[in-house]
This record gives sequence, structure tokens and C-alpha cells, in this order.
Amino acid sequence: MSDTQFAGYRLYGVTGGLLMLIGLALFLVYVAKLIGLSGGLEGVGELGQYLTATGAAMVAALGYALRRARHDVGAATAIAVPVGTGFALWALMRLLASTYSPEMMAAAGPLLYVEVILFSTLAAVFMLARFNEKGIFRRHFMNLNKGVMATYSYVFVWVSLLMLSNVVAPAALLIWEAASPGATGLTGIAAPIMVTVFMLGPIIGAVIYPVTGMSRLMGLMHAPWILAAFVLYQQAHQGGAWQTPETIFDYWVYAALATAVLSLIIDVLDVARYLVGERKQLWDVPSAT
Repeated sequence: MSDTQFAGYRLYGVTGGLLMLIGLALFLVYVAKLIGLSGGLEGVGELGQYLTATGAAMVAALGYALRRARHDVGAATAIAVPVGTGFALWALMRLLASTYSPEMMAAAGPLLYVEVILFSTLAAVFMLARFNEKGIFRRHFMNLNKGVMATYSYVFVWVSLLMLSNVVAPAALLIWEAASPGATGLTGIAAPIMVTVFMLGPIIGAVIYPVTGMSRLMGLMHAPWILAAFVLYQQAHQGGAWQTPETIFDYWVYAALATAVLSLIIDVLDVARYLVGERKQLWDVPSAT
């Protein structure tokens, strides 16, 4: 069977090659330390370097497996979901690190949020690779966005409100903070976390849609918002009491928390209704082509 018969040939090849290079590089750094040629990874203890080298070896092995699987449609489709799950867990680890590890945030900063989106996108693309269709992620990603724009007016208004409070407003606050020397540290992690988890929604939806269509299970798109709502709650409720809003950031926190909680309530009800058997399509999603 020719290589080009597998739609994800390049995806598996390029991703596998990069994983092999990264894994082998980190592994060789540790080997060089053991034989006295280098000091190893700066700022990492002995146990940390050992665990990094162990993980690096597994990453290199995964890369090699992907490179081999690109030649075999059966193998590639069989490992698509496990590999996608692995990338999803990498994304989750970075999302949690950005929230609960000040040391990681100090070392990596905004790179963690970029990695969350990158690994989440790779997770979605690999999970969809099992269908062996070219452009399936782009097609369903665009379908979902077009579907929301073309749906009932109240849904469009609600989604627009969510975008305003959970993307536009925090992004504007981050830009203002970066441009105002005296505002450093104002938004903390609340604003970047909110923007990041909002961007994860369509990525998750692109995976669910080809399986269930536009069903109530699409409520899972907002699962990452649970973390964002918790962060916003911690920001608004400090010292055992709700804080009195005084700045524009404070008002945004309360507005974003309210819309996030309300959206999560709707999503939980939708998913529950799907699980008890309500599987009908909510609306038709127009083609992206």
C-alpha cells in the first residue's frame, strides 16, 4: 500500500521525526552528564534529570513508532486515539502547571499557554486521524464555527456574549497590562487561563462532532471551563469573603465568573440529557466547503 493512501502520512512523519529528535537530544544530555562530558540540564536535580531522560527515551520511541506507522494505514488508525490521548494529557499537565506551579510559570511564562493549545490541537488531529480523511480537522472546525454563526439568534447572542467576556475582555486586559508598566501582575493567571480554555472548546468540538453530530454531548466542549471558573472564584473570593469590585479587572472577574458558571450549568444539563438517551441533533451544521 502506498504512503499517500494514508491521509495522515505527513502528520505522523513530521510529528514522529520531531519527537525522535527531542527525545534523543534530552536522553543524550543525560548520558553526557553520566560520563562527565557536561553538567546536564541546568537547575535540574539528579532525580529530575534521571526522570527526564527516562521520559525522553519513551518520547523518542513514540516518535519512531509514528514514523513507522505512517506506512501502514491499519497501524496508524489503530494508534490514533492513544496518541491523541497522550497529547491531551500533555496539554492538561501544562494547563495545571500554569495554574498551580509558580516555578513553572516563572521559568516558561506564556510558553505554557502556547503549549496547551499546540498539544490540544495535536490531540484532536490525531484522534480524527482514525477516520483516515484528509483535512477532517479543518473541515469540522470550520463547520462548527459556521454552524454557530448560522443558528438561532439567541444562541448567536449567547455565544457572542461568551466571546466578549471570556476572550475579548481578558485579551484586552492582557494587552493593556503589557503596555502599562504600572499594571504588571494585575491580571495574574485569570485572564490567560480564560483565553486558553475558551480556545480549547472548538478543538474539543471538532473531535466530538464527527462521532455524534451536533448533539447535546457538545456540552463537553466547555469541560476546561471548570478550571477557569475555579480560578476566577479564587480571584473573587479571598480571605473567606467576596471581594468588592474596585477596578475594571475586578468587574471583569465577576462578569466572566457569572457567564462561565451559567454556561457550565447549561452544559451539564445538556450532557446529562444526552446520556439518558436524548440523542437528536440540535441543528444542522452547514458545510465548510
